[in-house]
Amino acid sequence: MCIRDSLYLYDNRILEIDGLGQFSRLRDLFMQNNELSSITGLENCISLERLHLENNRLSSISGLSTCQRLSELHLAGQRLGEHESFGFEEASIVGLSRSLVVLDLTGCRVGDPRPLAALSGLQCLLMGNNLITEQEMLGCFLPHLGRLGIFNMAGNPVCAGSNASRMRQNVLLWAPCLGELDDKEVTRTERSYLAHIQRRLEEQQQQQQ
Repeated sequence: MCIRDSLYLYDNRILEIDGLGQFSRLRDLFMQNNELSSITGLENCISLERLHLENNRLSSISGLSTCQRLSELHLAGQRLGEHESFGFEEASIVGLSRSLVVLDLTGCRVGDPRPLAALSGLQCLLMGNNLITEQEMLGCFLPHLGRLGIFNMAGNPVCAGSNASRMRQNVLLWAPCLGELDDKEVTRTERSYLAHIQRRLEEQQQQQQ
């Protein structure tokens, strides 16, 4: 059903995206709760701004290189197998690098988030309940997201146990514009404390030199 610039195709057991070639002015597409295994057929949807594909069977961000006005991409809850992991097509990431503001990858079996470094316009990134195990991976991409204000990665292995507190500190140092981390506000007091710790570390390094 097409209403103005929106198309609602959710809850239909759709296997592939097809027949949208004439929708060049489409701005909102809702296809959550289907059986999609890949993102195809959106090459002519050049005006697309918001795309909802939650709860499908997608294993990557792909097929979006021409959607260079897309500002919101919702992919939470992809139903993948135990041995599958979620990936990122370079052409699509490059195509979305300036426009994408909101990206929801909650529960998508993401193990390596480093390709997201190219998404310089991101302001909200939701990555809870994935497969990220190493803090170093976060340090490789978060410093490149200079506009990021909301970040969630609760439920990843890297957040478990005694590493949680230290990881939060590192994330806030890597992403200085964050106002909310894992559904918890980043306070001025917390920022001030981290700035103090950072200065002490820098002074110690200078003394050692």
